[in-house]
Amino acid sequence: MKLNYGVIGYASKFQKEIKNAYKVSKLVGDNTVKKINNCKKAREERNKYTINDIFRNCWDKFEEKYGDTITLQSIFDNVYSMIKCGSFDDDNGYLFFECPNPECNTFHIQPFTCKCRCCNKCGKIYSEARAIEI
Repeated sequence: MKLNYGVIGYASKFQKEIKNAYKVSKLVGDNTVKKINNCKKAREERNKYTINDIFRNCWDKFEEKYGDTITLQSIFDNVYSMIKCGSFDDDNGYLFFECPNPECNTFHIQPFTCKCRCCNKCGKIYSEARAIEI
């Protein structure tokens, strides 16, 4: 049986990885394509940015122009934590996972998030958890 991978966009650059994922299952292959097409580099090639990207790129200019009109320090604190959310260049830290198989030599690094309700990523997680509680 020959699979039609139907890979389009940025993921087409990763044909070998995608073929291996589809060998595991269709679901794993589909998720691999989605993951690759939604990475930061792929979004930049399509000129699509997240809210966090917009804040990272524009907050300094906004603060310079309108910073004196913002009176609550908590607004600045929340924006700064949102900008640093999930990045490796801050004090949030990260987890390092290494495969226990000595022949494998694979690892995964996962940055910590800000856990701020104002962050679009963390706020979504918070609101979904809160909705389940209610």
